[in-house]
Amino acid sequence: MMQNYISCLIGILLALNGESRSCNLEGTSYICNGISDIRNIPASVPNFVQRVTLIGTSDLSGSFPNGLFHDISWMNVTELSLLEFTSIDSIDKSVLDGLKNLRYLSISTWPSLGFIHPDVLHSIPDLEALYLDGDRNLKLFVVENVLTDKAEKLKYLSLRYLQLDANVLSFLGKTFFNALRGKELIYLDISYANIAGLSFNAIQDAAAFYHLRYLNISHSKIPWLGISHKSTIVYSLPNLQVLDVSGCETVLTLVSTEISVNFTCDFPKELKYYFAADVVITEKPIRLNYEIQVSDCDCKNLKIWDFSSNHISHVSFTKTEPLCFQGLLKVDLSKNGLEYISPSVLSSFPSLKFIDLSENQLHKMQDMDDFGNLLQGNVQLEVLLLKRNHLSTIPTDFLSSNTELLLFDLRENVLTNFNVELSKIMNLKYIDLRINRFGGLPSKIYQTLEVIYEHQVKGKETNISYLNECLYLQSLEITNIGEQYRYNDNLSRNLSLVVNCTIIPQNMKIDFSDNPLECNCDNVGFLKWAFTTEIGLASRNTLSCRYGDTNYLLDNELHQRAEYDCQLSATIIKATSSTLSVIMSLIIAALLVRHIHRKRQEEKDIKNLKKEIHKCQKYFKYIAFIPFSSHDKDFVETFVLHALSNNIKMKLDIEQDVLSTGNDCFTPGKLVIDEIHRCIGESLVVVPIITPAFIQSEWSQTECIVAIEKHRKMLILMEEQTDTKQAMTAIQYLIKNYTRATWSNKNGQFVIRPSWDVICDRIIALAAETLRSQIRKRGHGVDALIPFREGNPM
Repeated sequence: MMQNYISCLIGILLALNGESRSCNLEGTSYICNGISDIRNIPASVPNFVQRVTLIGTSDLSGSFPNGLFHDISWMNVTELSLLEFTSIDSIDKSVLDGLKNLRYLSISTWPSLGFIHPDVLHSIPDLEALYLDGDRNLKLFVVENVLTDKAEKLKYLSLRYLQLDANVLSFLGKTFFNALRGKELIYLDISYANIAGLSFNAIQDAAAFYHLRYLNISHSKIPWLGISHKSTIVYSLPNLQVLDVSGCETVLTLVSTEISVNFTCDFPKELKYYFAADVVITEKPIRLNYEIQVSDCDCKNLKIWDFSSNHISHVSFTKTEPLCFQGLLKVDLSKNGLEYISPSVLSSFPSLKFIDLSENQLHKMQDMDDFGNLLQGNVQLEVLLLKRNHLSTIPTDFLSSNTELLLFDLRENVLTNFNVELSKIMNLKYIDLRINRFGGLPSKIYQTLEVIYEHQVKGKETNISYLNECLYLQSLEITNIGEQYRYNDNLSRNLSLVVNCTIIPQNMKIDFSDNPLECNCDNVGFLKWAFTTEIGLASRNTLSCRYGDTNYLLDNELHQRAEYDCQLSATIIKATSSTLSVIMSLIIAALLVRHIHRKRQEEKDIKNLKKEIHKCQKYFKYIAFIPFSSHDKDFVETFVLHALSNNIKMKLDIEQDVLSTGNDCFTPGKLVIDEIHRCIGESLVVVPIITPAFIQSEWSQTECIVAIEKHRKMLILMEEQTDTKQAMTAIQYLIKNYTRATWSNKNGQFVIRPSWDVICDRIIALAAETLRSQIRKRGHGVDALIPFREGNPM
C-alpha cells in the first residue's frame, strides 16, 4: 500500500515539473521510461528499492554528470540498468559514486559511447556483474583499462556487439587476460563482437577462467576450427558447461567432399550444451563419417548438441563405447541439406528427447530401410521435427519405438497420405500436418486420435505434470539456457516459462490446415469427424475442401450435401454389382433418367411458382399454412416462423409474407372449422409444428386432418422428445410413415436437423409441385381448391 502511494506521489511530482519520463514501482524494482534529458533522472529513489532501470529515448541530450547518485537512497540499490542513452559518448570517473552496494551494472545500447574513465569502477568494489551490451562504438582497450585492478569480485562479464564500427579487428590477448587477473569469471559473453581471435597460451595461464561455466563467442570473427581443436581454448576450461560458437565461420576449401573423422569425444568433461550452428562455409556439401572408438568417453554430461546449417549431406557413426552420449537430450541437424543419416547415429544417443531434422533433403532416403529404422533406438523421444524435407511418404511403423512422443512436426512436405501407427503413443499431444497434399485422413488415424484424446482427458495426468514436462522441454531452448546462466537467475524466472508454454498443448491437437482437402465419397467419414470432433483442431473455422470444382468452407451443410451424393452413388454401385447386372443397369438408368426428369421438372415448377408469386397469385394465397398449439406461440414465433419466413423470402427473392397461421389468417367472428378449411385451401403446403402441447390440442390435430382431406402435402417439424401415443390415429399414421425434421431445445440452445436451408428448399419444392397439380386440374375443368362446406366437415 505504501509503495503504491509513493509511486503515485512521484508520478504527480513529475507531472507538475513537466517531465516526460514515466516511473513505476514493481515490488523492489523501480523503472523509469522515456528519459529525454539527463536532468530527468530521479535524484532519489524510495529507500526499499533494490533494482533500478533507467531507459532513455532516441533524442536524449546532455552529458552524464558526476554525483548523479549521491543521495543516500541510492545506497540500497544493488542492480542498475542504464539502457538506450543514445547520445552519451563518455562516462566520467565519479558518475557511479554513491552506489556502494551495487552488484550488477548494465550499460547497454549506447551507440555513441566511446570512452569510460579507467577508474569508474573504484566506487563499486563489490560489483559481480558487468554488462556492456550493444555499445557498438566502444573499443576493447577501453574495457581492458576499466577492468584492470578493479572489480575483484566480478563473475559475469558481457561485451556483446563490442566495437562493431572499428576498422581494425581486436585480439583477446595478454592485456585482456591481465585485466581479469584476480577475478573468478563464471560467465563470459562476447557474441557479435568484432574479435578475431584468442591467445591460447594467455588463457591457459589465466586463473580468472578456471571457474568459467558459460562462454558465448557466437557470431564473432573467431574461426570455429580455431577453438574446437583439442589443444585450444575449450580444453583449457575444465568447468565449462555451455559453449556457443554458432556463426564463427570457418571457410573450408575441400579437395574431396568425403571427410572421415576419428571422433575421440574430447569435449571438456563438464560440458552440457554445445552450439555450433552455421560454422562451416564450403562450396560443396560435406559427407561426414564419424568413427567413435574410445574407451574413456568425455561426452557423458553433454545434453544439447547443435550442429545445424553446416552443409552436411551424409552422416554415419561407428561407435564402440556404449556409455558415450548417454546423457544427450537434444540434437539439432536442421538446415544442412542432409540426404542420408545412418540409424546408428541417432541410436548412439539413447536418451534423446528432442530431434530436429527440419529443412533437409531426407526424401532421398525415404525409400530405404534405414529411413524406417531411423528412430528405433530412441525410446525416450518426445519431440520430432521433420518439416521441409520434401517427404512424400512415411513408413507405417516409423514411430513403433517412440511411445513417449509428444510432438510430431511434418509441416511443408509433399505427403498425400498419413498411415503412421499411433495406437501405442498415448501421450501424443500435437501433430502438425500443415501445407502438405492431404485430401483427408484415413479412418484408422482419426479413430486412433479419438482413443488417445479420451485417454488424455479421462486419464490421471494432472496439470502439474503437463506443465512440468512443458517447462522441461522449453528449458532446452538456447535462449532459456542462456537465461539460466545469467546473473541472479532464480526459480521464479524459470517458472515464468510455464505461463507462456508454447512447446506442447495440454491435450491432443492436430493441424492439417492449408491442405487440398476433398469433399468426396472417400472422405465423408473424415469430413464428419473433422466437423464434430472435440480434439483441438487448428483453424477449424477456416478449413475448406473441394466440392466439385469449387472450394467451400467445411460446415455441416456441406458435409450433408456430400453424404447425400455419396449415398446415391453407393446405391447405384450396389445395384449394378448384382447377378442381374444388365437388368439392374437398365433399371438404374431409367431411375437416373427419371431422377433427372424430376429434377428438371422441380426446377421448372419452382420457376413457375416464383412467376406466380410475382403476378397475381390466383391459384393460391400462401405458400404454407403452419398449424401449432397456442401454448407454443412464443416459442414458434421466436425460433420457427422467423427462420422459415426469412429463408423462403430469400430463396424466392420476394418481400411479402407467404406463410400463414391461425393467429393471422383466421377472420374474427367466423366458425373455427370454416377458417381452418379456408386457410388450408388457400395454402399450397401444410407444415405442422408437433410438440407435446400439439398432441394435447384437438384443434391443432384437426388442422392436420383437414389438410389430409384436402390432399395437401405436409412437411412435419417435431420436437425430439414428443410422445405421440395419445395423438389421433391419423396423426400417428403421419408420424409413423413420413420422414420429418426434428429439433431439440436443451439448455436454451435450439438445434434443428436437417438445416433450415434444406427444410425451406423442400417446402418450396412441395409448394411448386402442388401448384403444377392445381393448374393442371383447372385446365381439365376441375376446381383445384376444394370449396368450403357448411357445417362441420368432419
